[in-house]
Amino acid sequence: MNQSIPSSKATRTTHFYILLVTQLILGIGGIQGGWRLIADPTGGSLGIPTEILRSLPTANFFLPGVFILLMFGIAPMFLAYALWTKLPLPSAEAVVKDYPWAWAASVGLSILLLMWTGILFCLLGYRIYYQLIDGLMGLVQLNLLLMPSVRKSMSR
Repeated sequence: MNQSIPSSKATRTTHFYILLVTQLILGIGGIQGGWRLIADPTGGSLGIPTEILRSLPTANFFLPGVFILLMFGIAPMFLAYALWTKLPLPSAEAVVKDYPWAWAASVGLSILLLMWTGILFCLLGYRIYYQLIDGLMGLVQLNLLLMPSVRKSMSR
């Protein structure tokens, strides 16, 4: 039987698909980076200099690894799925009226990524290339999310 594509998917733009790809890339990087920090809390497996720990309010990278795994690994993967499927979440939809909750959560996650990068930069200076990649990823995602074509394809 021939199934037609729902109209909500028919209006999706190239920028929407690029957004999904960037979320998946962030998620893959967050999962591998977070997991490696959990498995090796010294940061050595990621090439992070151990003297960085002197600038941080933690004895090792275990807790930052858990944060990275959850917020920048699992969350963007889930949000990409939620954006793709327009996954309903009634409690969140009651708060966000004009756009799907996953769009608003993705905006929040992009801002969190930019804040995380800024805090690391303030604490450490520019020390590891992950900071640059994360900052650029946050800017790209936020820019894509705020594009009129993406916002129009996400509107209810």
